[in-house]
Amino acid sequence: WTAKESVFNQLKQKEQDSLIIYICGRRDQWKKLSRAKYTAVFNGQPIVYNMEDICFLESYDRKTSVVLGKKKIRVKARLDVEEQRLSNYHFARINQYTLINMLQIRSMEGDEIRMANGEKLYISSSRRKLFMEKYRQFAQENFSVV
Repeated sequence: WTAKESVFNQLKQKEQDSLIIYICGRRDQWKKLSRAKYTAVFNGQPIVYNMEDICFLESYDRKTSVVLGKKKIRVKARLDVEEQRLSNYHFARINQYTLINMLQIRSMEGDEIRMANGEKLYISSSRRKLFMEKYRQFAQENFSVV
């Protein structure tokens, strides 16, 4: 972070504060993401979605679901393979079962992340440090605080 990091620390002390964040700098990355497509197999058929529309991927019982807003699509994919595929597109693993799109984060408090679709997800203690480093780098490159 820069000197603006103190702004984040001060916000924890005051409930009435507002924080305005806007996209800055690397517009080429945003264009790359808006053109990027995610492909997977659903019911034996290939599906294609815009990468920016994916909120997160979750895995249970050896099956993976792609979450797009309130819609969940069960796809034939392994989460560890998807993590490698999506690492260049602002996706990060927060626990054993969840891979999130950092563009879809609306708020974070402690180990809780609220996503754009309203779902609450939790960062595991074993992945917290790595995730926070990745998120700080992502935020520095893509956002500016006013």
